[in-house]
Amino acid sequence: MTQHRLLLVHGAFHGAWCWDRLRPELDRLDISHETVELPFTSTDDDVTAVRNAIDNSDGSISVLGHSFGGAVISAAASEGGRPYGATRSLIFLTAFMTAPAQHIDFSGAPGMADIELGEDTASIHPNAARSAFYHRCSVQDTDWAIAQLRPMPTSVLLAPPDPMPAWQVLPSTYIVCTDDRILSLSAQEQMAQNADRTRRIDSDHSPFLSCPGTLGEMLREIITDDPTSA
Repeated sequence: MTQHRLLLVHGAFHGAWCWDRLRPELDRLDISHETVELPFTSTDDDVTAVRNAIDNSDGSISVLGHSFGGAVISAAASEGGRPYGATRSLIFLTAFMTAPAQHIDFSGAPGMADIELGEDTASIHPNAARSAFYHRCSVQDTDWAIAQLRPMPTSVLLAPPDPMPAWQVLPSTYIVCTDDRILSLSAQEQMAQNADRTRRIDSDHSPFLSCPGTLGEMLREIITDDPTSA
């Protein structure tokens, strides 16, 4: 019998490395998982990267998107109004979960203004990232993460929502991070209304670094309670 798997999709400026502190917790909890490295070369390329990972999975899969990764999985996890491949459910970890006609006010979090949107390239200064992304992480983990951040095309970061987001055809859970300085609590709560279920975690924008054990336990509960993962 094949095992249900969890696919982890990182957010803007990050890479698959960001899950390195969480993965031992997932192993401890016997959660089969894999990660995706988004190329940030185009929206289509990011979607293709996620779909390739779904295609390579040997069994049903839950797809988790963090932050910007929420927009990516919304586009990648369905096709033609149907779930893509073996995808059975979605998890949005303080992530973008919007429909084209939906207006969300993202101005309420101080860290959002720290993102530098150039004509071609978007980035964030290391000092700003320390406060915006990792203010409840250890100094060691913060330094480790900041050293690996990368810029990305502004056009990719600001791409409009998919017109037929995958959460319209798949069961979904939104994890609200209550001390996030990038996505305000208000913005997260508004987006969480699109999800079938909402969970909350006392965390900054990066619970995979600041509280990986707590996040791992929550993910186990979400997957265990999801009838589609059986």
